Amino acid sequence: PGATPSAPDLAVDSSGNIYLAVRGMNNKIYINKYDGTNWLGWEQIPTGSTAQGPAIAFDLDGNLHVMVTSSSGDGSIYHCYRDVATGTWTPWSKLSGKTPSEPELT
Repeated sequence: PGATPSAPDLAVDSSGNIYLAVRGMNNKIYINKYDGTNWLGWEQIPTGSTAQGPAIAFDLDGNLHVMVTSSSGDGSIYHCYRDVATGTWTPWSKLSGKTPSEPELT
């Protein structure tokens, strides 16, 4: 993406790889992986967009979770994750409730 209008988020997997998530200038969500030597390139998360910066975290199984607020700006919260076994992204699911702030994962 080259630029982001929101704060980025970082997560580290069990192998020590660093993942950087950003909101692009087009409101799409991008992930980049640093393997200790090189950044491997931006990957756009399919179909997702957001009005604020994304939040990312790994679960104990190694799945990469992403949480965002709706690109419509209504405060709706959405979640998806990349399945470590298949490498594919799940569809976005809408959580109950709304927030005026960027989401956070730990």
